[in-house]
Amino acid sequence: MLIAYLDEFGHVGPYVSRDHAKYKDHPVFGYAGYIIPAQHARYFGAEFLRVKRTLFKTEIEQDSSPPSGSAKARSTSALAALPNGPSRSVPSQD
Repeated sequence: MLIAYLDEFGHVGPYVSRDHAKYKDHPVFGYAGYIIPAQHARYFGAEFLRVKRTLFKTEIEQDSSPPSGSAKARSTSALAALPNGPSRSVPSQD
């Protein structure tokens, strides 16, 4: 069995024009994600949480709201610093 992790991204507007002082973010919406074998889902989830807690340590410590498990795209520029991902070290379960 395969498991798909999906998330939406986008900005719904308002949009006036590229030159408008306030409303210049072009509306866009989409989905992104990945598919992994079900037997690796628990490992991947644990590794993702570990990396997220490392990359967003300051934000997590400063946030007084209950954890939601979601970091919005505007705050995820640190994700570019991720290594090739936990899949490179997932133990074989054959």
